[in-house]
Amino acid sequence: MSPEYKINQMFRSIQGEGAFTGWPATFVRFQGCNLNCPFCDTQSAIPAMGGSILSLEKLVRAVVLLARPHDLIVLTGGEPTLQELDTLVEAILHKGDWPIHLETNGTQPIPWDIDWAILSPKLPAPVFKANVYRANEIKWLVKGEEDVDALRRWIEPFNIPPAVVAVQPISQGPQATRIAYEAAMKYGYRFSAQVHKYIGVA
Repeated sequence: MSPEYKINQMFRSIQGEGAFTGWPATFVRFQGCNLNCPFCDTQSAIPAMGGSILSLEKLVRAVVLLARPHDLIVLTGGEPTLQELDTLVEAILHKGDWPIHLETNGTQPIPWDIDWAILSPKLPAPVFKANVYRANEIKWLVKGEEDVDALRRWIEPFNIPPAVVAVQPISQGPQATRIAYEAAMKYGYRFSAQVHKYIGVA
């Protein structure tokens, strides 16, 4: 039986954060998350109820109609890994050669056929150890100095190069932005601003 998917929204925009900032992308935002972070900027995608239920065929058709040949396909949420991604990724790639990116909190295994995995841990929620090494980049949200300290403690056992880590200020607040910038300069992390918010697009 073909799987069904809970979808919060789909849209085209630029990828506004991380290593692929500025790239045109088609976003598939899944409905439902196993965490409930108060600072989440997509609160509507957290509840399991809501959004639209689409069959695999309808979802793939919608992606094909929306995406341009040069787009990234970004699976985001909510938490995408709560749904059946392997079948979806295979079906999308059968229709085109788009790079498939995943944004995840890392509490569920990351599918291996994802082209680019962005891991964004949300302490104290546990992260699968394998996900840390599977991730192409780690996005760490920063509000205060304590978040930078938590990052340094969290990442140390994994021996991950600092350049894999992007520090991103929560809500673009001036203090958070300064702290994230200073952490990048001091420890070698990358600084990630949500460029789409600065230019006023989704």
